[in-house]
Amino acid sequence: MAALYEYSFGTIFSEYLIDLRTSPMKVSWICNLFHVSACLGSVMGATLVEEFGWRKVIFASGLLSSLGMTLSAFTTSADFLFFSYSILAGENW
Repeated sequence: MAALYEYSFGTIFSEYLIDLRTSPMKVSWICNLFHVSACLGSVMGATLVEEFGWRKVIFASGLLSSLGMTLSAFTTSADFLFFSYSILAGENW
């Protein structure tokens, strides 16, 4: 499910980011950092699967992704989206 977030970023947050007068450069950083954290998270996730098993890792990944999207829905600044959307929601192992 988190893989679908990356393709819908502009649809979900476009009006919100326009209201905040966020620069296109910052929007692209938020979106691209999501991709970077997803790629780095997959490397970390492979190690965690070997240690804890795939069920526990997928469950924890789902919780982090849900927490990230929930926090992103209630954020008050574009800077917080760097943390909530890019890091938490992007870490989909």
